[in-house]
Amino acid sequence: MMVHVTNAVHRGCKKIQIRSVDTNLAVLIVSTVSELGGGLELWVAFGTGKDFRLIAVHEIAQSLGPMRCYALSKFHSLMGCDTTSYFQYNGKRIAWKIWKLSDIC
Repeated sequence: MMVHVTNAVHRGCKKIQIRSVDTNLAVLIVSTVSELGGGLELWVAFGTGKDFRLIAVHEIAQSLGPMRCYALSKFHSLMGCDTTSYFQYNGKRIAWKIWKLSDIC
């Protein structure tokens, strides 16, 4: 999916919307959007029915910063992907709070 987004950006697209119901894809999009350059508006149309929403991925990436965006995919693979439910008896929310409080990344 991100190969197509990268190709669109290289061809001059400034606003892109991706449709997905997979949280793993949404996290990967956030983790790579900062590498695609400034001025890009990247939206994810996420969910179905009453849970449908548009997520401004470019705003999330901007608030996290480039270093945290880069590290997000690694954090997600340790804490939140489909095959890992927790790390050392700590859930995803606790790990996220600790990561936000730390000066790492």
